[in-house]
Amino acid sequence: MRKTILLTLILSATFVSAQTTWNGSTSTDWFVGANWSTGSVPTSTNNVIIPSAPVNQPKR
Repeated sequence: MRKTILLTLILSATFVSAQTTWNGSTSTDWFVGANWSTGSVPTSTNNVIIPSAPVNQPKR
């Protein structure tokens, strides 16, 4: 039982995606790291959150 729980936790941690939030602090440019909460442009493995009314709406 303990081995099953440990294996489940390890596999779950492997598949967790990083999350980043758009803050639009410098511009509307999607590819500017400063516009993201993590300071870098998200990749296809990131979960992205865009607030309903950010200062600058992102443009891609």
